[in-house]
Amino acid sequence: MDWPAWRGRFRPPLGRPHSGTCHAEAPNAFLPDAELLIDCCNVGYARGRCERVPAAADDAVRFSHGPSGEVRWSFERNHLPAHYGTTVPGEESGQGSVLDRQIAAFAAAVDRPRRRR
Repeated sequence: MDWPAWRGRFRPPLGRPHSGTCHAEAPNAFLPDAELLIDCCNVGYARGRCERVPAAADDAVRFSHGPSGEVRWSFERNHLPAHYGTTVPGEESGQGSVLDRQIAAFAAAVDRPRRRR
């Protein structure tokens, strides 16, 4: 998903903006509106700005590609790594299906050819 409102902002952790179902209050999933997606869901650190984020939740998850094509992921809490790991796209991370879908989305976004503006 590409929102005009996203232009001029920093790179989202998944490589590009995404929409979808929020699982912060699992199993009570809901569909956030575009403003919440842009300001909270796509960038992390939503605690205190989104009532659905539990106080004990991690603040964000960040992704990067490793040298062998693996995806490195790190959950952050208070701007520090809380826990992290490495997963080959398409394999289970052992951290749950939401992270596995985020890993797949990151891998797909990074592997896409970039358009010139």
